[in-house]
Amino acid sequence: GDSRLAPWHCDQLGPRTPRKWISPTLYCFSVIRLNSEEERILKAQVRTDGGAGIFSCDQSDVFAADGRAFIGDGPEGPVWTEHFTNAVVTRSVDNTAGNTMLFRNVWKAVHTVGRWNFTDWTIKVDPDAVIFGDRLREHLKDHSNGQPLFVENCQSGSLV
Repeated sequence: GDSRLAPWHCDQLGPRTPRKWISPTLYCFSVIRLNSEEERILKAQVRTDGGAGIFSCDQSDVFAADGRAFIGDGPEGPVWTEHFTNAVVTRSVDNTAGNTMLFRNVWKAVHTVGRWNFTDWTIKVDPDAVIFGDRLREHLKDHSNGQPLFVENCQSGSLV
């Protein structure tokens, strides 16, 4: 017990202690539209204190083209959106979203922010996707040999 019999409090005393990175290391990011269901989902995930979504990775970022927003306090401290240059999304010839330019702009922003360079893997995660960093690490560990590797997760012939 408290020998002084002083009341307990939960005042923040300083910055969070960074959690230990686990090998292979993961950098996860999501792209959102502000004031949307995507933003609400990520705000719920960040409240799990690193237990869900991109916040279960060693490093993470949230990218938005339509402004800057506070997502919440994550496992490494405050999470703010990173900006990228917007692009028009059209319909492609196979009637899917023609968003190649949008995601090229996102990848430029990912490169500029630079957190990807400190981890073994870079993972783009849709805000409504389920990802558990510890489970993903298990699947990736046999492929983590220091050599670049691209994992294609769809069978679309229209990929650029």
